[in-house]
Amino acid sequence: MPAQDDTGGDLVGFHEDMVAPSSGNTATSMGDMLYVNQLRANADATVAGQLEDIAFDEDGVNTIIGKLEDVRQKLDMHRGEAQALAGIHQREDSASRLYATIANQGGEAYIQALEEEIAELDQLIDDVKRIRDERLWLEADQVEQIEKHG
Repeated sequence: MPAQDDTGGDLVGFHEDMVAPSSGNTATSMGDMLYVNQLRANADATVAGQLEDIAFDEDGVNTIIGKLEDVRQKLDMHRGEAQALAGIHQREDSASRLYATIANQGGEAYIQALEEEIAELDQLIDDVKRIRDERLWLEADQVEQIEKHG
């Protein structure tokens, strides 16, 4: 059975059998923390085993760039959807005005956070493309030098 957070909601990917017996639902001792870290390491290893092996060649780097661009496209889609969160119309009663004000502020903050993430992701994509192009140029130059000088 999944463990629950303070509100009674399930902690996704976290189960009671993942908690050290002495700790209840919190890591309170060094042993408990080590136990939780071991569980995280096991989970990371499981995920890593499910990932495809990507070579650092042009095709491999292009695969990574494509995946990053897919994530960027999804963030852009979420930014468009978030516009509704920042555009709630205020009504006359004070409760509705307060709700709309708080919701619009939250929506604007969410959009700002998405825009910052998109900008960082765009920079990462540009960096990966630059690294790919520099490496391919360097490899081509090395091949040319070997062919010239034997």
